[in-house]
Amino acid sequence: MSAHQKLETEILSQLEDDILSFGWLRQLAAPDLKEEAVFDAAVTLVDSGIVVIGDAKSERGMVIIEKWRETGDDLKGKMRHRVDSASDLDRYSCFWLQLARHHAIK
Repeated sequence: MSAHQKLETEILSQLEDDILSFGWLRQLAAPDLKEEAVFDAAVTLVDSGIVVIGDAKSERGMVIIEKWRETGDDLKGKMRHRVDSASDLDRYSCFWLQLARHHAIK
């Protein structure tokens, strides 16, 4: 299994019980993988329909994901832009992932 496949598997495992921020995804990645690997894994999972990506917001006492509509290279560009333009404090929470089946429950 490649490093990218391992990252995708670990992301899915962690998403069973939670939503994940970019910072958490970055921590799951092997030390030798760059941020680009996180973007690639997220795009693969979003494009497959397994997860949704977007901004976290509070609604009815719960934190939910406000889903982004972009896919593929457009999604990768949006993630990269969010990370590059965020302040140091906000950088690791500039986007979030959630299992699509959990997102549908809201």
